[in-house]
Amino acid sequence: TVQAFNMVTVKPMVDGPLISVNFTEGQDVKRGDVLAQIDPRIYQAAYDQAVAKKAQDEAMLANARLDLARYTKLAANNYTSAQQADTARAQVTQNEALVRQDQAQIDQANVQLSYTRLTSAIPGITGVRQIDIGNVIHPTDPNGLVVVTSRFVARALPSPTPPCRATGWIVHKHVDQTRTRVGEAVSRPVPLR
Repeated sequence: TVQAFNMVTVKPMVDGPLISVNFTEGQDVKRGDVLAQIDPRIYQAAYDQAVAKKAQDEAMLANARLDLARYTKLAANNYTSAQQADTARAQVTQNEALVRQDQAQIDQANVQLSYTRLTSAIPGITGVRQIDIGNVIHPTDPNGLVVVTSRFVARALPSPTPPCRATGWIVHKHVDQTRTRVGEAVSRPVPLR
């Protein structure tokens, strides 16, 4: 019998118009090969916006740290109240949290941007393309872009003669009428189960 070892349906993780298809039906592909591209502009813009927001918040954090240093020095000499120094310290903590939140937004935007490239999860052979360039595709679409099928595995049928445990070769016992030899080995390996 012959059966596929693995089958993977390549589906989008984000919405968008399909701008390129980089495979032909029946093509051998490797794991990680880019099979198609969704328009990345909206996801690139979200990434750029997150990077800009982090830069803005880092500038606010730097200013808050300067204020904290000033108020700490003034409070130590009793030129200002301890409350103002505490407020400055809280402002620094708040801005540090904003910068961490901005980094999380950058990471999320980067992941969304990476999802615009539809890649093969396994090595194998591409099937019939289900979606054409120009169509808007969604993660909820019932069919994916294509099914990638790994190489087929042939399973040997049971043999009346068990294979040799040492070599994995099936030894056929027969008598050659001209040479009268017994136990010649067949020249093809048969996998052991």
